[in-house]
This record gives sequence, C-alpha cells and structure tokens, in this order.
Amino acid sequence: MWGGLLNTNAMIPKVDSQTDKLIVLLLVVLTVLLLLGTSPQIGLTWDEPTYMVAAETYPHRYSELITRPAYALSTEAVTRYWAASHEHPPLSKVWSGFVWLVARHFLDDLTAHRLGNILIVSLLVAML
Repeated sequence: MWGGLLNTNAMIPKVDSQTDKLIVLLLVVLTVLLLLGTSPQIGLTWDEPTYMVAAETYPHRYSELITRPAYALSTEAVTRYWAASHEHPPLSKVWSGFVWLVARHFLDDLTAHRLGNILIVSLLVAML
C-alpha cells in the first residue's frame, strides 16, 4: 500500500542521454554566472548582516570541535558561536560560512557571502 507513495526513486527524473546531462550542466553554469554577475547590483537586505556575521562565526565553531572539543561543547562556546543568529535552522548559514571561507579570497565580501546560496539555487535548477 505505502510502497508507491514512499518510492522516492519514482519522483526523481532520470537523465538518460549525454545531451540531457550537458543541458543540465549548462543551466547550472549559466545560473551561477548570472547570479554572480548580478549579485553586486543587489543592495544589502535588512537581515543579511545578521546572517553574514553568523556565517563567519559558525566555521570557527567547527574548528573548535577539532582543536578544543571540551571547550566547543561548553555552554560558553555554544552561546558565543550560536548567539548571533539562532532563530532559524543553521544549515544554510553553516554552508554559506564554509563557502565564504574559500570565496572571500577571489570575490568581494558580499558576493562571497552570497555564493553559498547561489550554489544551492544552481543545484535546485539542476534538479528541475
């Protein structure tokens, strides 16, 4: 009874040909380029500074887990690293923080912060 409803393989379209794969790749690349090219023209939104601060602090929290695990799990550390933005699930901000660590070396700061979400949007375009 539930087999058809819970079969996730039936919901994922299959990309068969090389042409289809190239089209998907082209759409992903074009999406990234379009969003990267227009990102500096979009002004700072009202909540972006909060998310940018959070995205910059989260990767440091993960490095603390490796270098100083006892401290990283303490109430002080959890409060220090997660206090900047705790109203949403942090996955997007954690992802954006790690992407920002790399992208800040070759993009302006605002675009480097937005690159994580640009890549997520590009992945969603590929899934269409």
